[in-house]
Amino acid sequence: MEIYNIIIILDSTYRIIQMSQPHLDAENDVNAKFMGKHILSFIDINIDSKEGNTIFNNLPVKYIIIDNPNNDGFIVHISNALYQTTFYKNILDLLNIGIHITDRSGYIKFTNKAAEKGEFLNRRLITGKHITDVYPLTSETSCILRTLKNRKPLLNVYDTFVSNYSEQPISSINSGYPIFIDDILVAGLSIVRFNKYLQDACNELTLLNDFVKKGSTLTQKLYNKNLYYSFDDLIGKDEKFTSSKKLAKRIAKTDSSVLIYGETGTGKELFAQSIHSASNRSDNEFIAINCAAIPEGLVEGILFGTEKGSFTGSTNKSGLLEKANKGTLFLDEINSMSLNVQSKLLRVLQEKKYMKVGGTKEIPCDVRVISSTNESPEHMLKSRKIRSDLYYRINTITIPIPPLRERKDDICLLYDFFINKISYDRKLKTSDSVIEILKSYDWPGNIRELLHTVEYAISVCEDSYITTRDIPQSIIKYNDTHESDTYESLTIDNTSLNNIMSKYEKHVILNSLKKHNYNITKAAKELGLHRQALQYRIKKHNLTEFIEGKKSINN
Repeated sequence: MEIYNIIIILDSTYRIIQMSQPHLDAENDVNAKFMGKHILSFIDINIDSKEGNTIFNNLPVKYIIIDNPNNDGFIVHISNALYQTTFYKNILDLLNIGIHITDRSGYIKFTNKAAEKGEFLNRRLITGKHITDVYPLTSETSCILRTLKNRKPLLNVYDTFVSNYSEQPISSINSGYPIFIDDILVAGLSIVRFNKYLQDACNELTLLNDFVKKGSTLTQKLYNKNLYYSFDDLIGKDEKFTSSKKLAKRIAKTDSSVLIYGETGTGKELFAQSIHSASNRSDNEFIAINCAAIPEGLVEGILFGTEKGSFTGSTNKSGLLEKANKGTLFLDEINSMSLNVQSKLLRVLQEKKYMKVGGTKEIPCDVRVISSTNESPEHMLKSRKIRSDLYYRINTITIPIPPLRERKDDICLLYDFFINKISYDRKLKTSDSVIEILKSYDWPGNIRELLHTVEYAISVCEDSYITTRDIPQSIIKYNDTHESDTYESLTIDNTSLNNIMSKYEKHVILNSLKKHNYNITKAAKELGLHRQALQYRIKKHNLTEFIEGKKSINN
């Protein structure tokens, strides 16, 4: 739909003196064509009214007439922007899938009728509210908030929840898309497929998919490949990390089952999506299910689907295996899946077929299964959290992801990447003391915790320079607790005597300052130095900013 935003200057007899609208000026020299002519020769309006509605170029527009303060004439403003917004909103209301549109911070700007009905909401009440005020979600569990944070699509996330405005449980598959204008993140789009609409949606998508394939297979392939993370998104130069990345690349083209092992927050799903993106199945769906987040009684129905009448209130519903057919199924934290469901999953992998819950017909299944665990495979087997026969079936290839504490050299790379990604075009610099603290920290939450630390620093930083004052206090306290207290803990590699003495001097100064809560006067007295002499040594060892940061936190 063409957007019109026209300003027309009239004289006192309503004849056109000047017209301003870029689109019209560039087409057929409209200014010259209508110059000096009466306004009614250009558009049908009521010149006796101050405002009204009319039709222009077969489109509804609104016009406003005001007095021209510079002469005895008038100014006419013609626009269809309001009608265009209503036009697109009405289209979204015709869809039978839920639509939420938020701003870049997660505040709801629009909800369509399907989402209002499917989630038992009143959209007038939730418009303008933050996602976390409407749903019992966090930045880690909300599909759209994760999308806005990562600035990448997040697809096919199964969720069961109850909104803060209703007691009705809701089951849906959600996808989030970031909206950019000129490479600037401006909004987020959440698409919600409710259980009762899934079958219709699948049929519509199948028809659309067939049409796209017939019209342009190449276009669809390029589109699908941009939906998921790729190996280019895996940041790191650590030897263990790059070794795992190379292994994942080598096996991506095969159909072998893969088990990804890594602590929480190391990026297991990023690896899984990257394998899918580089595989021969990349034109089809990547379906992820968090086995730890879904109640045991629901997992089987979610995986295999249900037949109507199999239990009270059940309907004919497709399972994730059906949606992942010809694609990839990612089972996150498979060690949380019940042994009973594991046995049925094993049969699917062996026989390449399954039955819906309550069904009698076997359905063929062609999926590649990628699993992940946050426990070591040996511990899973020993604690019987996974069936040994299933383990050996899914463990054709094991890809270990090292924790961040073992990737110290990658911390700066990841830190810079996150700064550039989420600083919202702010030009930020970081002090050396901050980098030193980040490298010293143990990172129990791994890359996810580093990302949150960067977000915190950007949020609280008052200018363009991130210092130790902008780092979470928990990290600073951790470094305090784990600082060496004995000379024996100093690392003395094959280095010169001067270097050894310099290290020891720095160590002694830090211990004394810590003991006296970073009071320089008291530390100098204990060390038998004048205050100025201790300050000189503090500057010599580049500790000034570090100590100021400690003081601000302790105060």
